[in-house]
Amino acid sequence: MLRRRRERDELIRRNRERAYTLRGKVAGRRAEALLRAHLDEGQLQDWEANKQFYVMTPNQRRYRIRVGLAGNVRLVSGGPVGLPGYGRGYLAHDGQNLCAHVSGVPIEDNLLTQKLLLEAPGGEEQFLAMANPHG
Repeated sequence: MLRRRRERDELIRRNRERAYTLRGKVAGRRAEALLRAHLDEGQLQDWEANKQFYVMTPNQRRYRIRVGLAGNVRLVSGGPVGLPGYGRGYLAHDGQNLCAHVSGVPIEDNLLTQKLLLEAPGGEEQFLAMANPHG
């Protein structure tokens, strides 16, 4: 009796694990499709070739967003720019990697959020206010 219960419990655990993995894969595919739908032709080519793309802010600063979470946004040109979350006088310079993301969602959803925020009027300032410098 105890053996059957353990076997049943193990089967339930494995099935839950498979379902969790499958849900993650489905969410990842949906997130990538949504990201692709919001990329222009040049960004899409960069994404397909290198899993990265470039955005231009309304302030004429250029950022590279690459797949990943920590430090995946790089100020490419247009710096230096202040990082308000780090006090007066702290500047991000060209080549500086920045990090601002949420946890628990597919990476592609983070990338799309970063892209939309940086491209929106006033969004770059919001991004910089929460960004952490890397490197």
